[in-house]
Amino acid sequence: MNSEKRKRQRAGRSLNLVLWFSFTLFALVIVVVYAVLQNVFMAEHVNEKNKQRLSSAGRVIAEAIETSPSASNALKKIYDIAGDYGVSFYMLYADGACVWPELSTESSYPEITAALEEQLAGRDEALFVYGGQVSYGAVVSFGGRECYLMLESSALMREVYFQGFIIMSVVTGLLSVVLAFAASGFVALFITKPVTEVTEQAKELARGNFALDFRSDYYCSEIRELAAALEYARSEISKSDTVQKELIANVSHDFKTPLTMIKAYASM
Repeated sequence: MNSEKRKRQRAGRSLNLVLWFSFTLFALVIVVVYAVLQNVFMAEHVNEKNKQRLSSAGRVIAEAIETSPSASNALKKIYDIAGDYGVSFYMLYADGACVWPELSTESSYPEITAALEEQLAGRDEALFVYGGQVSYGAVVSFGGRECYLMLESSALMREVYFQGFIIMSVVTGLLSVVLAFAASGFVALFITKPVTEVTEQAKELARGNFALDFRSDYYCSEIRELAAALEYARSEISKSDTVQKELIANVSHDFKTPLTMIKAYASM
């Protein structure tokens, strides 16, 4: 059991695998951080676009009210404009009576009127938060009487938009992780390839194969220095091996001559 543990410790982990895992984890962290920041900034972007849409719709509706020849014609235009901009609208008199929707018994109209009166004090239009969402208010003249116009964004439209955005974020994140996983594998292989080549040549050198050439144009200066050091070691070991073989050959020859004479005399 201990021998197996020591063997695993000596073997260690593959550099290729470590780099692959590290790059993939780094890419995953980047994707998660990007998704979080994107959601935060996208929420701000959506709110800003919502404000711009409400303001644009309010001005267009106010102009349609002022230029319409009759109240029924104005309401028809307001309906069309509100549908185009994806907003809902209220029209209220200053006393809280409802101009539109007609025949409504909404109990909160006086509260809405009070909020509009507070926000529009001394102003013709204003953006404000009411009921947890951004709303637009303006003072318009309808049917010869001054009234308040209030616009709100369609909750369904916002929900559909955010659902689409969430789906897009999830798909983009998954695709990014898959691409990062594949790209990190290629990058790790590219980085570890020269190390693997030098390691295999060093094993051949240890087996006694001196017909090697460690010199190569590697992209990394550290690998080039390692290869140069191994090439120098190969050259010196090769010289030592040659000298050793020559020495053994000479000693063998020197011993062979007298032994042959001794053998001859012994035979005689």
